[in-house]
Amino acid sequence: MIRKEKNGVAWLEFELFQQFKEVRHGIFLRKGGVSSGEFSSLNIGFKSEDSQENILENLNRSLKCLDVKEWRRGRLNHGSTVVLAEEAPSDPQFQFDGLATKREELALVITHADCQAALFYDPVNRALANIHSGWRGSVLNIYSSTIRFMQERFGSRPENLFVGISPSLGPEDAEFIHFKKELPRHFWPFQPKENYFDFWEISKAQLQEAGVPQSQIQIAGISTVREPEDFFSYRRDKGSGRNATIAALAG
Repeated sequence: MIRKEKNGVAWLEFELFQQFKEVRHGIFLRKGGVSSGEFSSLNIGFKSEDSQENILENLNRSLKCLDVKEWRRGRLNHGSTVVLAEEAPSDPQFQFDGLATKREELALVITHADCQAALFYDPVNRALANIHSGWRGSVLNIYSSTIRFMQERFGSRPENLFVGISPSLGPEDAEFIHFKKELPRHFWPFQPKENYFDFWEISKAQLQEAGVPQSQIQIAGISTVREPEDFFSYRRDKGSGRNATIAALAG
């Protein structure tokens, strides 16, 4: 991962997407924000206890780093629904976990603390998606749903997709003591040790099974639990703020 900083705000970028100058993106870290209460720094968790004024200020600081103003965000439900960003309903009762677009200068915002944020880019059709996936999203295989959505809406082909998966819950921290009830049997081989699961490898396997070449997949390989200075973590801190992964197509 490539670390960048501007005006005191720090973020990470995938090496995978550096070849595509039209893809502006960042996994924004805790540094460089305003905060109140227990949440330090760049919290963009819309449902957290931090003030909405601070959260929106932090979002605006992040957007300035990518030189984009208009944005859409997901009302996350730990499901497998992907929507077209410019058609995302304003009804707060409608929830989804993925945003996709071909529209330029429209930032897709996904917030997360331990869950994966995954960027999908189709350079042939210039189509972009930003997806939220926790363990429930993995069980529902939201990445396969994303690929189907991009096929139907944009004509994307799996073999043309490039996918980057953000820092998230690592295999040494992903304990599931009730996994036989929570996780499907085909996940069970992905245990580096008893009751712990490697969701990075699970995601890679799901993407490859859907037709994305391994060489076009980058997994950050950073556990949010182990890096408290950079990442919020629900597993580590229980009550937690949220980091944000933001992506947009340049005009």
